[in-house]
Order: sequence, then C-alpha cells, then structure tokens
Amino acid sequence: MQFNFKILLIVFLFTSLRLYAGDFDRRKPRNDLVFESGFVHNGAGFWASGGAGIANTENPEALLYNPAWNNKDGYLILAGGLKRFETDFGYTGENIKIDGELLAPAYFLAAARYKKWLFNAGYRTFYNFTIKFKNEIVTIEHPEGTGEYYSNIESKSVKNIFMGVNRPLTDHLSAGVQAGLLLYSFKSSTHNFNSSNSGFSYDFKAGLFHKYTERISASLVFHYLKRIKYDYEYKGIRFVNDEGEEIPFKEKRKFIMPWFLDLGFQFWQSDYLQFMFKIQYQYWQEISKYMDNRLQLALGFSVFPNEYLKLRLGAFTMGDYLQNTNDTEDTAFLTAGIDYQPSPSVAFSLSVLSSRFFAGKTQYHSERIKRTEILFGIQWKRSLLDF
Repeated sequence: MQFNFKILLIVFLFTSLRLYAGDFDRRKPRNDLVFESGFVHNGAGFWASGGAGIANTENPEALLYNPAWNNKDGYLILAGGLKRFETDFGYTGENIKIDGELLAPAYFLAAARYKKWLFNAGYRTFYNFTIKFKNEIVTIEHPEGTGEYYSNIESKSVKNIFMGVNRPLTDHLSAGVQAGLLLYSFKSSTHNFNSSNSGFSYDFKAGLFHKYTERISASLVFHYLKRIKYDYEYKGIRFVNDEGEEIPFKEKRKFIMPWFLDLGFQFWQSDYLQFMFKIQYQYWQEISKYMDNRLQLALGFSVFPNEYLKLRLGAFTMGDYLQNTNDTEDTAFLTAGIDYQPSPSVAFSLSVLSSRFFAGKTQYHSERIKRTEILFGIQWKRSLLDF
C-alpha cells in the first residue's frame, strides 16, 4: 500500500509540471478580461479534500460528483452554502473589483432508495462570478484624464437542476447517470445601459464505481456540458459615432466548457487514515484550436481521530501564466476542512480555500490576485433499517 501511494505521489508531482488551465485563448489574451474559474465547488467535505473524493466511500457528498457512488443508506439529504470575500486590484489604468458574496444554498441534494435503485435530485450553483471595472475617462482634449470614471459591471451565473439514478451491477461494481438543465443568467450594466441574457442548456453525467477491497475503490466519471451561446450588448463612452453620440456595440458570445473525464482512487491506509487521488482530463481543443487540453490532478487526505471528527487536507493543480511570457506554470491550491458528526445520521462540514488565480495579462504585465472561500454544509442520512 505504501509503495502504491508513493508511485501516485511521484506521478502527481511530475505531471503537474506541464499542466495548463486552457480556459480561454492564451495566444490572444484580452487586456480587459478578468479570468477566474468561477466554479462553485459543491460539497464542503469533498472540497476540503482538494476535490479528490469521487471514489470516497464514507462521504455521501460523492453523489454530487459521481452518479455511480454506491452507498447503503435508504435516505439522504445534503445542503450547503459558500462565502466568497471581495478583492480589489488594478492594472493598465483600471480598477477592478471581484465581488464577494454569500451563496446559500450553493447546493442541495435529496436521494432515496427503492429496492436496488437509488434515485436522486438536486440543485447546485455551477458557475458564479461578478466583476466590476472602473476606468478613468480619457478624451482628446484631456489625454491625462477628465477626473470622471466610467464603470461597468459584468456577472455570470449558471444554475444546475438535475436528476439521477444508480444501481449495483455486481457485488463490487455499480453504475449511474445524471441529467440536468443549466439555467444561465448573464448581465452587464453601465451608468446608463443594461444588457441581460438568460436561457437554458443541459448537461449529462455518467459514472462507474468499483470497490476492489474494503480498503481500495475506484471511480470513472464522464461529464458533458452543452455550450451556451448568447448576445452581448455594450454601450459606453468608448463607442461613439461621428456626431459623438454613444451607440450600442453588439457581438455574439459563448460560454463554453469542455467535457470532463475523472478517474479517482481511494486507499484506506488504516482505520484512521485515508488517501484519495484524482486525475481529470479536460478536452478543450474541440472548442478552440488556441486552447490546450488539460490534466488536472487532485490529492486528498482524511484523518479520523475519533468517531466524531474528520480532519481533511487537499491540494489540486491549476495552470497559471508566467510573467512576460505565454508559457505556463502550475500552482497547487491547498484546502483544509473539518467534519463534525454528532450522530451516525448527521454531519456538519466546513472547508477553507485560499487561492491565487490569473486576473489579467497585458504585453508587459501579468496580475494575480488572491481569494479566500469558505464552504459549509450539512449531511443527513438514514438507513432503511432505522424506519
């Protein structure tokens, strides 16, 4: 067991040297673009383990990520929220603020077993990101600036409502599927103009779960999200006609995501120590030739000091820009959390992430900012034998 874990750790460190975030066109970066993943990492216990727990047999939150997760409980309820803190920074003459806000609930899931079938339905905030730009107005008469500022607020939110089912195929193998709607709302507003787009798309998820022994299990999950297309309309001082009047600027935009393939493993080193490892493959080249496919790695640890507490620690990789170059570096984001389980049926979870992420890039400057996130949740589960 120790030998296997050392091999996985070496692969984790070696592969992370060549990872790439791939979330937008790296060859033609926009100077006014603020990038951050924006994903709400549903499940406080799962997130505290670095997002590595798709094969985690002791945490019901795995059902949020792995539709084939095979638990023995008859009823299950999960709920949680997320708090993000505000961050300000500036570059290229702009002041930019990333909103901190409270999302509650950030996720909710209910599941019930009927014979061998486990039916589940839920809600989650899949993506949520709001930025505020503040630019000083510059004119021909006042190239140094007029003392007035032009502001623009952009927000993107994608909610996911889903239903799923799973069942055992053999004593050690189970399979499951989830299908859902992606309800999106994209807004932009200035001092005198508002633009709003809303609609829906869909996603599909399928998974396999295999329990080799009481101490080793593995999962394979495929997740497909249909891209979202919308019209973007912008009106501001920078877009004027020959008479100096402000005119709308329109363009077609897409909110695009690749498909994901997750391979996860869980190892029980002892009754008090658990290791989790996940490899995620993201297929971006189908979306754009300027994007690289990506591997993301995650590693998680769980320590069980007693029957009431679970201590978690995790790390995952996120590609990042280097200063003054289009090459990439990889930054490991660290997470930590604690679960308190006062009874076999109820558990409370709390996790914390302090991360750096890419905020903007110009020809001679690159900006990174930090964000702190706190995710909290509650789990309730009951066995059929308890009723």
